Amino acid sequence: MKRRQFMEVLGASAIAGGMPQLAHAAKHHKGGGHEAMMKVANDILVAGVASNAAPGFVAMTGNSGGVTWVGIAGEKAPGVPMTEDTVFRIFSMTKAVGSTAAMILVERGKLNLNAPVDTVLPDFAKIQVLDGFDGDTPRYRPPKSRATFRQLATHTSGLVYEFWNPMIAKWMAVTKSPSIISGKKEALFYPMAWDPGTRWDYGIGIDWLCQAVEKIDGRRIDKFCQEEIFDPLGMSSTAFEAEGALAARMGSVVARGADGKFVPFPLACLRIPSFTAWATRCIRARGITCAFCACS
Repeated sequence: MKRRQFMEVLGASAIAGGMPQLAHAAKHHKGGGHEAMMKVANDILVAGVASNAAPGFVAMTGNSGGVTWVGIAGEKAPGVPMTEDTVFRIFSMTKAVGSTAAMILVERGKLNLNAPVDTVLPDFAKIQVLDGFDGDTPRYRPPKSRATFRQLATHTSGLVYEFWNPMIAKWMAVTKSPSIISGKKEALFYPMAWDPGTRWDYGIGIDWLCQAVEKIDGRRIDKFCQEEIFDPLGMSSTAFEAEGALAARMGSVVARGADGKFVPFPLACLRIPSFTAWATRCIRARGITCAFCACS
């Protein structure tokens, strides 16, 4: 098997959950060229739906010459077949886009990654470390160092999602603070789970990083990304809101229930948010992912 053929199958199977079929296909493939290998990749997607790995898939491979294969399987909504142009919420993949926006400013000499965040965003200095609870009363202390933009970008600022940290989840419950996915400005002010630079954990750092992009550049982050990233790369099916034709192509969001079955997972974001919550607002269709990855 040639390296390029293997990587093409690897890309498709990774989307399908890294199933064992990949190893089997790589071991037993005896030639047959691109078409045969892509049939293997498509079979992996179909098997992924059959095994309940996901309700549906749109997968693709590409190189510097463009798209080399597209595979489709399953449904984008109950009873609605998946299509090549289905639009998805991309959740954490937005972090690559937001980080690229920040790096554009770094490249232009407008943003210093080693600068403390509060030198550009003074309100960031209000954030303290959550040091525990006295019953249900949060206990805070000042951080031992000032978080930098580099720490925001590398998830070492101390800001952690409530999904991964039970202490932050408890803080949200007792303070009735909104989640970052709400799109409300006050949702940016999670406390730090620990001091900046001392630990890694996944959180809202890129949301704050994009606040800095807005402050430095003057454009809203959605407009900045549209003009500086999406339009230059021809990413015409990427946006921060599913409107018009994009809304009609939107795939539904589901979550796996306790019984292993997929159930609807509605997302109720503000129609006009007070800031752009990266994790839920950006959407895209299959082809533009290749364009972004090839050029960034």
